[in-house]
Amino acid sequence: MFGTRAAADVLVDVHNADPAGERAALARETANAFRARGVQVPIPEPTAAVSSARFVLRDTWLGAPERVGSRTVVARLQDDYGVWHAIIVLWNDQAGVKEGFMRPLSRHEWDERVQRMDDRGTPQVQCPPDYARWEVAQARALNEATGLALENFLDDWDAHVGPPPPGYEPPDP
Repeated sequence: MFGTRAAADVLVDVHNADPAGERAALARETANAFRARGVQVPIPEPTAAVSSARFVLRDTWLGAPERVGSRTVVARLQDDYGVWHAIIVLWNDQAGVKEGFMRPLSRHEWDERVQRMDDRGTPQVQCPPDYARWEVAQARALNEATGLALENFLDDWDAHVGPPPPGYEPPDP
């Protein structure tokens, strides 16, 4: 019965019986597993404080600088349910981090994104995670120098990818 619409309906009933209770929290977590299998469950997704999903860093990518010095750094992760997510950091070589966010990004969406970037002449290349961490650290340092507010743009990066190791030196191309 797991993964069926009938099971999803049972989860909704369990959640709605006591939305603040322990069983409701389990129903929210189980709803994520259903969503990973393509079964939509009308239960609110767990907040970061409620969610216990773990993320595994799978790969990191750099986008080629655009004409105005903007570039992207992407970390792709998978959660406990096999759902792919991406943390995308957009930064500029004169200002620092302009935006950063995390969202589910399926493999199909990823392939479409790669194709769009290639078509625009701004291809991405896979890089070692420590190099991606170093790039984001350089962008963060620019924000400190320019005064451009980081807001919460790097919260997900800090939580799931982190800084480069102490003393890290990027390879000389």
